[in-house]
Amino acid sequence: MVYLRERVFRKGIFFMKTLYRIISPIIVLLLISCEGEFSSLTPLPDLNFHGVKAIKKDTNQTYLLSWNEPSNSYGNIQYNIYFMKIDALPGDVESAGVIDDNRNIYRSFMDDSIAPSSVGTLIDTISGENTSYSLSQVLDGETLYAFQIKAVTEEGKEDLNNTVFIIDAVEKITYEGCLSYISTDNTVTINFDFPEKADKVSIYRNGQIIYTEVSKLATSYTDKRLEPATEYSYLCEARFGDNFVSGSNIIEAVTQNPLEDYIGCSSGVSISASINIVKFQYPIGADSVSILRNGQNIFQ
Repeated sequence: MVYLRERVFRKGIFFMKTLYRIISPIIVLLLISCEGEFSSLTPLPDLNFHGVKAIKKDTNQTYLLSWNEPSNSYGNIQYNIYFMKIDALPGDVESAGVIDDNRNIYRSFMDDSIAPSSVGTLIDTISGENTSYSLSQVLDGETLYAFQIKAVTEEGKEDLNNTVFIIDAVEKITYEGCLSYISTDNTVTINFDFPEKADKVSIYRNGQIIYTEVSKLATSYTDKRLEPATEYSYLCEARFGDNFVSGSNIIEAVTQNPLEDYIGCSSGVSISASINIVKFQYPIGADSVSILRNGQNIFQ
């Protein structure tokens, strides 16, 4: 009887080992397959991105958008930048400051009806290393524009932020500035444009301001006490309220060389066998003049 029980037990152990050898590979395959399914079904968390942080005026009517990186960024991300014209401010906005000349900038968090990501224009996509963007588009003056920035995962999924910044754009100003010049050996006269809406015009020589004019009747300035045969660089700048606009023209002026066209002896007459009278030019700025007869200095 004991022998029979022992024999049955051994057969049971043999059967369990055989069954384990058969089904264990299947279990491993199932686990690997399920793990892949579970990982593909587990959604990645939404990017914690708050959109536009600020907009400020960079240079002449050029606006600089800035933002913070997502706090939970993963993988490679990009930023989609949208903008659109709007007819009026939405009801739910708050002031985000004044950029210049009483032109306001506003921020909206809630009004999805003006969200540029749904009805606006995608103007650029930039890499995730950047946290600012200089707007190159020319904006119409006296017009409202809404801006929005969306963070995008490498799978193409945009974040859900609905922060919208609105600016009251100013008219872009173009200014030629310095137009032409006339020079002598020690002066340069700059002819410049004085825009109708400008408050004043300043002139810079080699980067240093030398003259400021507030009268719109003034269209030229003479820079004096310069070195002869020397090159000078001139730039004109107009001020419109708080806006300073540099002229697109830079004048490279050269003062004349007083000795370049020096005549020297202009005429001579002999009044006797021992006396000759010689007329000569004495250049402005010259230290001395010498007269040579047959190569020998006879007058200084």
